[in-house]
Amino acid sequence: MRPITFSLLLFDERSPGEPEEALARLVDYAWSPLLEALADNPHVRLAVRLSGLTLEWALANRPAMLEQLADLLRSGQIEAVGGPQYNVPLHLVPWRDAHAQLQTGARWIRVHLGPRPRGGWIPQGAWDPQLPQLLALAGLSYTFLDEGLVAAGSGAEQLPGGWVATERHGHALGVFPLDRRLQAMVPWARPAQLLQELRGRVARGEQLVTAAVPIEHLGYGLKASRWCWEGTQPWVPAFFEALAAHSAWLKTATPATLYDNHAPSGQVYPAAGTPPEAAVAILPVEVALSYQGLQQAVVEDRSWALGSAAHLLVGPPWASVLSRYDESNRLHKRMLRASTAFHRLRRLCKETDGTGELLAAVDRAQEHLFMGQSAGALHMGFNGSLADGRVRRQAWLNLLEVERIVARALDEHEATRHELTDYDGNGRKELLVRNRAYTTVLRPDAGGALSELHLWEEGNIVNTLARRPERWLDSLEVGSTLPALVDESTDPIDEEGAVELELEEDEEELDDLPTDPGFAGGLPSPPPRALQLGEVGPLLWTDKHRRGLFCDHLLSDAYTLDNLRRGQAPEEGDFLDGAFQLLSVERERDDEVVALISREGTWRSGEEVGLMRLAKRYRFRVDPREIEVEYDIRNRIHRPVKTNLGIELTLNLDSKPGPHRFLEVDEERGINLERTLDASGIQEARLVLADQKLRIVVRSDAPARLLSYPVWSVHRGRTAYNRAFQGTCLVWVFPLSLWGHEKLVRRLSLRVEAL
Repeated sequence: MRPITFSLLLFDERSPGEPEEALARLVDYAWSPLLEALADNPHVRLAVRLSGLTLEWALANRPAMLEQLADLLRSGQIEAVGGPQYNVPLHLVPWRDAHAQLQTGARWIRVHLGPRPRGGWIPQGAWDPQLPQLLALAGLSYTFLDEGLVAAGSGAEQLPGGWVATERHGHALGVFPLDRRLQAMVPWARPAQLLQELRGRVARGEQLVTAAVPIEHLGYGLKASRWCWEGTQPWVPAFFEALAAHSAWLKTATPATLYDNHAPSGQVYPAAGTPPEAAVAILPVEVALSYQGLQQAVVEDRSWALGSAAHLLVGPPWASVLSRYDESNRLHKRMLRASTAFHRLRRLCKETDGTGELLAAVDRAQEHLFMGQSAGALHMGFNGSLADGRVRRQAWLNLLEVERIVARALDEHEATRHELTDYDGNGRKELLVRNRAYTTVLRPDAGGALSELHLWEEGNIVNTLARRPERWLDSLEVGSTLPALVDESTDPIDEEGAVELELEEDEEELDDLPTDPGFAGGLPSPPPRALQLGEVGPLLWTDKHRRGLFCDHLLSDAYTLDNLRRGQAPEEGDFLDGAFQLLSVERERDDEVVALISREGTWRSGEEVGLMRLAKRYRFRVDPREIEVEYDIRNRIHRPVKTNLGIELTLNLDSKPGPHRFLEVDEERGINLERTLDASGIQEARLVLADQKLRIVVRSDAPARLLSYPVWSVHRGRTAYNRAFQGTCLVWVFPLSLWGHEKLVRRLSLRVEAL
């Protein structure tokens, strides 16, 4: 039997802002047991890719683990794969930043572990045709890419074997196609099943196969840890023993060995795209469902035509996540602004032969920039943390710190400035206001609301996420009403059956669920189970509008607290996400900016239709840290209009509700942020963040009905469904009863105070 060589890469992708206990869990329950098992099995060869965050944490907290890793690297038993230090999406940041991130990652490995990496990891599998030139110029010889993307770029009828070559403007790069089926089987298929699959590959004449598997599958979750390391036949030791027993026909090797000892099997030119498992997290729900249906048809071999073109089925460009999630797009655009500010400082330092203080500022700004560019905060797929307010906050803080360092170094931190620019790249201009207290973004095209309000040292207090339909929510809805039906013969990691939903503060795990299956078995293979989720309904509600500050509803009298928090309140106007016109921006004082926006909109109640004009005058003040909004509402028809003006503000810093954070309404204090509130005659509400020594005061010039509720979403994490707090929503409701051409003026202010 002609031998086959199996090259396995184990990787992690961690984002700044994830709690330290998550990093400790990853190192102690996955990486450390793996390294110990490798030391006991010198016949096993594989590659590892540890994120910069994991490496830095291990250096500070588990230095013995890094020493063991360095020993294995020196022996040649394992290979360390490089990549951007903080898992930046390489093609979505300026070229100079991407190159510097790659160099930083390589330098860290060389200084702390020994050999300079020869291969480079592409975070999220996000391929773009410009990457070969970028990786090659960074000194990397090869990378790893989903087999479908490789095949689609080959123009051949069958998948290429071994590794292939690609290039960009003459800069060559090796590409190892990642086998989807093998990725699905490690570690979920029993070793005997995996050996049977590899024997089949030998029979088909294959000589080299490569797979990349998240290290989380080897022990981050409780059940994965039991399956891989505990019991009478733990998977990892059993697999390593099987490799030794079948070494006559099954070899293992590092990618560097394969690259050096085998010629490329062809040349390919992959288009921009993503692996199937990433595609279902990027695509809109209905499209994702159709996409998965097509995948399933391929798996079940329903059509010869589908089967023959299966290798061409790949996902959209990873950048599509920016159009699906407005919050992701805004964070990405802040990255670009921070990068521009950083390189402005860097140029000044070079041109003036900067002092030690200026050089130190450049170094600090670069570190924060790199950490703020992490891909994890931008998406919802596997290893994605867009739904995690802690990760989003850390990204905002890092990017804000870059701008703050630059402003101080250039003596611009006291200045009040405003700028009209297409901030989010949607073809319409936004107003950016920056002063020594905060920076904010007014979006006339999106309901005339504030989408960001950054306090320089605390972060974005509009760090929220709109609740959207997600492709995997259907399984939660089914699981909330059906009993758990588990076929234990097909689920090797199931021991306890269905789990009730426990709503606790941080990581509320329902179960150790694997990532979404793609075709050819998916990633990984255990079937999803129906879960008994209890009262899961509130976690599945979705929003019909963007969340921010000063979002404007016209509500019928049928509105209630319940239908508001469900996102089903009866709207009578078109102001909520409608486009406002920016009429003027003025500086009334050196430190105060005033902006006037308006919209001629429609009011509709049953068969009645009218016209209304809503104007908002924003006053951005520095001392105190305050934003005041004056509402001018005019009835533009002769008939009277009766409706309700609801002004919505969603406030969130880092998604940490708890006893140290509460709401105060008039004289009532200590209101838990997980409670709802419906109170009349209210003029002031205070959100107290005692642990941050902050108080956010919202005040009305007239008594109003105040409705408050927590915003929760569900996030499918690495091992479980998690309940994710997205902020506290305050809705100030004023009854409107306007005669023909009558107007009403109301004022609402938001002020930030230090405790």
